[in-house]
Amino acid sequence: MITVKSKKGFTLIEVMVSMILSAIVIFFIYTMMTVSYTSYSKLFGVSQQSNDTRFFETMIKKSIVNAAYVNMLPSKFSFGYYDDNLGIYRLDEYSFTTGAFTNSATLSVNPPTTVGSIPSTNRVLKLTVYNAGASYTGNTVVRTEIILQNVNAIYYHENKTAVMDNISLGLIYNKVLADGEVNYEIRTFKFTSRDVLI
Repeated sequence: MITVKSKKGFTLIEVMVSMILSAIVIFFIYTMMTVSYTSYSKLFGVSQQSNDTRFFETMIKKSIVNAAYVNMLPSKFSFGYYDDNLGIYRLDEYSFTTGAFTNSATLSVNPPTTVGSIPSTNRVLKLTVYNAGASYTGNTVVRTEIILQNVNAIYYHENKTAVMDNISLGLIYNKVLADGEVNYEIRTFKFTSRDVLI
C-alpha cells in the first residue's frame, strides 16, 4: 500500500501578511532613497550657488584690481585696464539685462538679510568685454557672457581718492533648490583699484 503525504502550503492570511510586510519594506526603501536624492540635490544646488559666487568674485576682482579707469553708475560698472599679454586696452562692463545697481554706502556693506526686505527681482548679470583705446572710448565688443542669474540686488559704494578707488559691493541672489525651497546667497566684497586715469 502506497501512502501519499500531503504537502501543506501557505494559507491566504499568510500570503496577505507577507505581501503587506513586503510592501512596507519597499515603501521604506523608496522613502529613504527619495529623501537621500532630495538631500543630495539640495546640497548640490547650494554647492553650485557657492561656486557661482566664487566665479562672480573672481571675475569682478580681476576687473577692479587691474583697473586704471573706473566708472560706476547705476546702469553699469565699467573697468578699464591695459592687457600686457595682448598689448591692448580693455574695458570690462558689468550690467543687468534689465534693472540697475543701487548706490548705497550702508547696504553695500550690510545688505538686508530678511526675506521681506530683499528685493523680489530676478535679474541676469552680464559681462561685456571690449577692445578699447587709451581713453577707453570707441570700443569694439570682444565677448559677452552671463556671470550670475536670479540676482535680487547688487549694492555698491565707491570711495575715490587721487590714487586709488575703494569699492564695496553687496550681493544678493537666489537659487531654487530641488525641494522648491529658495536659498538666498548674501555676500559683501571690498576691492581696491588703482584708478589712475582721471
